[in-house]
Amino acid sequence: MLEQTPIAEIAAALGGASHDWGEAGEAATWACFSRGAETLWLYSDGEMGDGKVTGIGLDARDTAPASAQCTDWPAAVAVELGIMGIGLPMDVIIPNYGTSQPDDYGWMRSINLAPDPANAQSQIWQELTFRQSDGIIDAVAVLQESGN
Repeated sequence: MLEQTPIAEIAAALGGASHDWGEAGEAATWACFSRGAETLWLYSDGEMGDGKVTGIGLDARDTAPASAQCTDWPAAVAVELGIMGIGLPMDVIIPNYGTSQPDDYGWMRSINLAPDPANAQSQIWQELTFRQSDGIIDAVAVLQESGN
């Protein structure tokens, strides 16, 4: 799904809409879906993302602001990112993903750069971001971009 599926397609399938902000290299496309205090974020980074999903985030602590224009997250839709995360102690995440220690806001990151198997001239940049509060993970995001 990362770097392949347009956010607008996913948003429409879930009864929502995609939104755009900014221009050129500062542009972003997103869609979000809220269910109580949980928010699912779909993100595309400016020109590189071309409106296709380059990031997915789950936030189990903060309700999305009204300015994000989120749609109700359909009850039948479950999201599995394929990584450990929400609800686990940060002491489990740090050694398993080699993240940094939490910053002043509780964020921890792990970045990986690998060759792109589909294009020998390209690399894949991936970032896992976790947020902890009182030692427990309450948000996780996966970002990916391919390029030279």
